[in-house]
Amino acid sequence: MKRKNYIAVHLLNDFSGSPLVLANCIDALTSEGKNVELLTSGKNGFLSRCECKLTSFIYKRFENKLLTLLSFLFSQLLLLIMIFLKAIKMRNKPIVIINTILPFGAALGAKLAGCRIVYYVHETSIKPKILKRWLKFILRLTANDAIYVSNYLMQKEGVGKKGKINETVIYNSLPPEAIKLSAINNKKEFTVFMPSSLKRYKGVYDFVQLAKLLRNTDINFVMALNAEKSEFKEFLREVGELKNLTIYRRPKNINEIYSKSSLVLNLSNPNEWIETFGMTVIEAFNYGCPVIVPNIGGISEIVDQGYNGYKMSVVELNSISQKINQLSEDRDLYKELATNALTSSTHYHFLEYKNKIQGLL
Repeated sequence: MKRKNYIAVHLLNDFSGSPLVLANCIDALTSEGKNVELLTSGKNGFLSRCECKLTSFIYKRFENKLLTLLSFLFSQLLLLIMIFLKAIKMRNKPIVIINTILPFGAALGAKLAGCRIVYYVHETSIKPKILKRWLKFILRLTANDAIYVSNYLMQKEGVGKKGKINETVIYNSLPPEAIKLSAINNKKEFTVFMPSSLKRYKGVYDFVQLAKLLRNTDINFVMALNAEKSEFKEFLREVGELKNLTIYRRPKNINEIYSKSSLVLNLSNPNEWIETFGMTVIEAFNYGCPVIVPNIGGISEIVDQGYNGYKMSVVELNSISQKINQLSEDRDLYKELATNALTSSTHYHFLEYKNKIQGLL
């Protein structure tokens, strides 16, 4: 039997959700001895853990939007050439996995080389609209398969070319080692945790406001931010100091923070950014942490109201603060939610995800 080759492509390796999901996908393939080559930029991120051949290409983000655009377009030209040359040199044409819809150059190179192309779609909020239309056009033109991380995303962004593109929903999973980490929280202190990118639409300022609203309680607030040093320092200067709020930048061991947390929040503003899944939710479940998440988007699909958390809009900040206070005081209610959260984590274990990925690829 001919051995299948895989080429996985991701634009920028960092500690956000989409590279984490691709890392799980690569683990699902390499754990069965599949031959995978990863093309990405950035040296520090979730993809750094992958045990496969790594090829880097040039891409960098700048504060200047024009420079970022030029860097993006240059990276796509590089990817087109790299994928095409790699594919035509292989005896067995590789399956090319394109993570997010951004690396359109990789799709064009793979199409020219006659490869099977699998898009792993994570996002819906891409601006400007003309860029999004172009990226979706390339997806429709080139893809054989499209994996969506939630039903919401497939309904919202599905290409609608039945028979030409095989579309499927595969929920994200915890990484392989996470199953060993599951544990109910029985902490004396009540800690509210929010891991997030440092973006206003992600609700980082709303989280600070919650800490202010509840500063006269015994509730602690912790935020872990994926941010560059300069923007992180500016954010700290802007929000000032609060005794009940601790803010980390890219902590080395985020699992330790989860293990000490009681409740995990996602405060994305759906008017500006809709969460298509929410890896932080299943990570929270793995530690027996109930959650509060937006009431729209793919993230709402994995939360059962009043069972393992609550769905609440960030515009209801006073209601969210009241719910947090209630959970900190009603220990029986909290323990029930925490137990249910841990039970929910079993639906997102790696083995089930691995079987689905291998079945498709």
